[in-house]
Order: sequence, then structure tokens, then C-alpha cells
Amino acid sequence: MKNLIKCTLLGLLSVSTMALAQSTDHRLMKDDVSNDHASSRFICISKYNDGRSPYTVGVQNALDLSIIKTNLIYNDENECRDAIESSVIFNDKAYVCASKYKDEAPPYSIYTIHGNVDTQLQLIYKSTQLSQLTYSDADSCQIALARAKITPQVLGICAPKYGSKASSWSLLAVHHHTNAISNKNVTFSSRDDCERGL
Repeated sequence: MKNLIKCTLLGLLSVSTMALAQSTDHRLMKDDVSNDHASSRFICISKYNDGRSPYTVGVQNALDLSIIKTNLIYNDENECRDAIESSVIFNDKAYVCASKYKDEAPPYSIYTIHGNVDTQLQLIYKSTQLSQLTYSDADSCQIALARAKITPQVLGICAPKYGSKASSWSLLAVHHHTNAISNKNVTFSSRDDCERGL
């Protein structure tokens, strides 16, 4: 009888744990970009190691705390923190807003960052600019990420059709594994109309 009760409790705990894991929102996982070997996280650090602006996003190995700087540039630490907080994370990839021309000035594009640990437990990263996802300023870019839709295959997001000029909007699908962008011909007259399609 005791064994039966124990098995029942373990079964309930297992089901509850699975349900909790399935309900996790990827947007909240800022410190949990991981693979099978270890995990990494994103932090803001001074680009020139002097504690002053400009700042960049660093990818930190959670095992040995080593840090690799990315090529994303921000005016100050607060702007960098805002970018990390508004990022969207799916598995080992983060979608982050940063200056398109890496000069701390508008317009802003969305970049993808892969933060991984290889088989020797060494931290590696790769960043890619998604130039078709370009916005007039940081706020517009971060709002687009906040309203984006994540599926197991793609990030669905709206962006101005002609770069930062917002005369019309495109509903784009960014494929997680390849960064390929589809739906390029799906266009709306306004941002609101586009986001209704997400």
C-alpha cells in the first residue's frame, strides 16, 4: 500500500513538473540560453573595459564565468539592459535590438545571437543582423519584439516594408535554425493591421 501511494505521488509530481515546463514563457529565460553541455547568459559590459560608455552585450559561460563580447553597441548601460530585457529567447538563440550601423544611433535592427558551449565546454557565439527587420528607433524595435509570436519553427514579427520608413508593414517569419525570412510579400497598410495577423 505504501509503495502504491509513493508511486502515485511521484506520478503526480512528474505530471506537474511537465505541465510547468510546458507553460514556461521563452521571453522570461534571459539567463537560460543552454544546450546539452552547459548554459550561457547575456550581460551588459563596457565595450572598452573602462567602466564607461559605450556598452555591449556579453555572452557569459555559466560554468567558468568567461565572457565573449558581441559586436552590438549601445550608448550606455541602461540602453543595453533594456535591449536584453526586451529580447526574445528561443532555445539557444536570442533576438535582440541594436543599432543597425553599430554606431549607437538609429535606425535599429534585430540581431540574432547564438550563445553555446561546445564539446570541450568552451563558450562560442555567433551574431547575425536581420537587416529586413529595421525600425526607426530602439522603442519601435523593442515593441515589435514584445508583440512577436514564437512557434517551434519561426519568430513571427511585423516590420516596416522599406526599412525604417513606416509607410507600410510586412508580416515576416524568421526561421529559427537558418535565419531565413519568409512572407516577404505579405504587406499591410499599418502596424496595427499587421500585428492582428500574428
